[in-house]
Amino acid sequence: MVFGKRYEGILYPDPSGTPYKIIDDPALIEKKNKMRAALREEYTKKMYNPYRRATGIGGHPFDPMLIRYNSMMRTQTQYFRPGPRFAAVTAAFILPIMLVVYLQEKKIRENNYKIYTGQVSYEDRAYEIKYT
Repeated sequence: MVFGKRYEGILYPDPSGTPYKIIDDPALIEKKNKMRAALREEYTKKMYNPYRRATGIGGHPFDPMLIRYNSMMRTQTQYFRPGPRFAAVTAAFILPIMLVVYLQEKKIRENNYKIYTGQVSYEDRAYEIKYT
């Protein structure tokens, strides 16, 4: 594919290992264009009908790829399997939060212990006793 030239072929993933397969067959290109035109016509007919609410025909045009995408998004948790990348991302986000919470709790416990045992006078207290 050369930049600056308009190419009429359609790119599809190729199972042979190359990233994309260029479709040069005019029959396939024509079929794809007919499908696109039919979908565009259906969308225009349904969405720009001024009487669609009154006739009860409303709704959205059927788009198979959109239906597949929505189904995939709804069911992806059923097929989730944690792996090393998930563990790394979880550790990168959860462990720092846990560390900060632990250090804050430790500081509060130490300050409360000093206040309870009388090591810090009433005038020198930075804040009141925190109940944990």
